[in-house]
Amino acid sequence: MKKIFLLIAFSSLCFIGCKKDKTEDPPAPVGTNVYMCGYSFNAAANVRYACYWKNGTIVPLTSNTTQGNDPSAQDMAVVGNDIYIVGGEKNSSGIYVAKYWKNGVVTNITDGTRIGYAYAIEVKGSDVYIAFNEINGVGKEVIKLWKNGVITSITDGSNIANCSGIAVSGSDVYIVGSENNGSINIPKYWKNGVAVNIPVTNVQNTFFQDIAVSGNDVYVVGTEYTPLKTAVIYKNGTPVWLTAAGIPRTELGGLVINGTDIYVGGTIPNALSGYFVATYWKNGTSVSLTDGTTDAVVRDMFVFNSDVYATGLVIGSGGFGIATWWKNGTLNTVGNTTESSTALSIIVQ
Repeated sequence: MKKIFLLIAFSSLCFIGCKKDKTEDPPAPVGTNVYMCGYSFNAAANVRYACYWKNGTIVPLTSNTTQGNDPSAQDMAVVGNDIYIVGGEKNSSGIYVAKYWKNGVVTNITDGTRIGYAYAIEVKGSDVYIAFNEINGVGKEVIKLWKNGVITSITDGSNIANCSGIAVSGSDVYIVGSENNGSINIPKYWKNGVAVNIPVTNVQNTFFQDIAVSGNDVYVVGTEYTPLKTAVIYKNGTPVWLTAAGIPRTELGGLVINGTDIYVGGTIPNALSGYFVATYWKNGTSVSLTDGTTDAVVRDMFVFNSDVYATGLVIGSGGFGIATWWKNGTLNTVGNTTESSTALSIIVQ
């Protein structure tokens, strides 16, 4: 799934969020469980902590009283009763450690001697696949794959590389991201460790957030400057531009292929108010989830039966980000509005 930038302001379209537990949970949709992961903020202790929510009830993954660790739960998978989550947290030396939680029990993917962070997870049967980055001995980021505890380097460490999403189809593993050639970042995906360049219009200003595979078709989605910041899907190397030309918009994650329908989430600035509108696209047609009276963004998508779910956050009346999900356009929030929270991934069962 997706990649975030850890310490960022709303103006850059990646929102810091947080919250603590609440006294009354919103009802779950009938016959379904809604899972989201992200991070929350305990204002009293001035601490951000990684967490997930099940039907609006928060479950901390890291301490909500220890300052300075700056953790986040980046991506998740749910299989049966098992909840799998990846992300990262600083250790006592201030170095980010890539982490993996299964039902709240943490496993360190990297050893904490060099910066590492896990961005995406897929679970197929009994196999767990995690895409993560780790700095090598010469200070360059290397894309790596963790499969059931076995780590494979996807890039060789000669160039800086970053991953952002993963997809598994049969025995094939796809990871999307970019690799720097010494001057610019080249958007790519890797199939079983073999790099495939994505034939974008503007190489220098493109970043892909997510990847999905359906049959023989490979889809990647992200943002490209043409010259405006434009959300785009590439299907087998052919671009599909989202919404009308000339309108700046941003894709932030959540690529879903459901039969012949393609969903992706993001945000579009409202031309009159200047606020960012939480938006998703279905087959290239935009659907607004907020009215442009406050900032909002979609960070992930999920389709369950015929219902369309999106998650992200909305800036509330107190000026804080509030973790939010939409079902068929109807908004639900978690937590109270006096603290901040952000949701980055959603799964519905």
